[in-house]
Amino acid sequence: MAAIKLFKLTPRTAFHFGQRGVGVEGTQLFCHADTLFSALCLTLRELEPDGSAALTRFLGPFPRQGHSTDLPPFRLTSAFPYAGEVLFFPKPLVPGALKPAASQEHGKTLKEVKFVSQGIFTAWLNNEALDGYLEDTNFLHGGNLWVTPAEREALEDFRDEETGRILLWKVDTVPRVTVDRMTSKSAVYQAGRVRYRRIKLGDDGQWRAGLWVLVDWSGEGPDQAQLDWWAKLFVVLGDSGLGGERSAGYGQFDLEGPADFAGFGIQGLGERWLTLAPYHPRPDEVGQEGVLGEGCSYKLLIRRGWVASPEGMSFRRPLVRMLGEGSVLHHPAAGVQESYGDLADVTPAVMDPAEGNPGHKVWRYGIAFPVPVGTPIQEGDEEVAT
Repeated sequence: MAAIKLFKLTPRTAFHFGQRGVGVEGTQLFCHADTLFSALCLTLRELEPDGSAALTRFLGPFPRQGHSTDLPPFRLTSAFPYAGEVLFFPKPLVPGALKPAASQEHGKTLKEVKFVSQGIFTAWLNNEALDGYLEDTNFLHGGNLWVTPAEREALEDFRDEETGRILLWKVDTVPRVTVDRMTSKSAVYQAGRVRYRRIKLGDDGQWRAGLWVLVDWSGEGPDQAQLDWWAKLFVVLGDSGLGGERSAGYGQFDLEGPADFAGFGIQGLGERWLTLAPYHPRPDEVGQEGVLGEGCSYKLLIRRGWVASPEGMSFRRPLVRMLGEGSVLHHPAAGVQESYGDLADVTPAVMDPAEGNPGHKVWRYGIAFPVPVGTPIQEGDEEVAT
């Protein structure tokens, strides 16, 4: 059985995914892997009869900060957008293969791109020429998405009648009211949301947009019983909701899958790799001969939030710095590794349930989901940054 499975999360309601530096009125389009992992852990604890003990067993095999460097039992990606059969990926943070003239003409447009379709993603990591995909009609959602002509055609059913543009989701705000418990005074604020579209296709069903996740198991892959358990876990999470503003009904979804994933189609194996999940490097993975070697390009994420535990929900977790999705890194001097990263220890400083803290360790998922980058372009080949 294939080790990598694709899960599609088809929204029933809007999502709210908070982002650092923006208030509740803002939202991201996707869900980071550490947020998804935390939600799955909390769901597992509520689902299993011996909740706390079951979660301890679940976390036991993972490499944890300061504890071990064992291989994780599985790795998962962040939850990225999809529409119909088209999957979207974070834009790689390395130069793509473009001629200088094309770069000058389309440079500003390419800087606005946040996500690329799987066709663009594969061509990019294979160092294939991207010039043939630069028609204006291949850039969707104000230039935030870049697709191939074939994928654009596959998305035609999402074309909005009012604007004439292909519209896969809508981001807006809605008014919310909070009431002071002491004075009973109300205050209105705006909450951001992202709504993925469903397009009815006559009697043949619907085209849907939502989020997709890959789960890669170590070894030969899961058996059918394991897949059924994972599907149940996602279904229960879909009922309780993923992300923020769940008390307002946000974050609920239906599950499609799991289905086999055909792979990324990367040709050759270069010295670099791209991560599809926030990555918390272990001490032995950084340094002069570590993952931040020659030819790398990465972005830093500062991850913080609140403890989600029945023993304590009102205390902030310490912040942790990670390398963000789309970062391209170097294999260390030891060569290709089977796993990178660990679970970061974000336990509050005071471990006392009487003070409102959970009284147990709190971990944040920081294991990379590596995708190989094809053989680098040789010196003299035309390559410019996008």
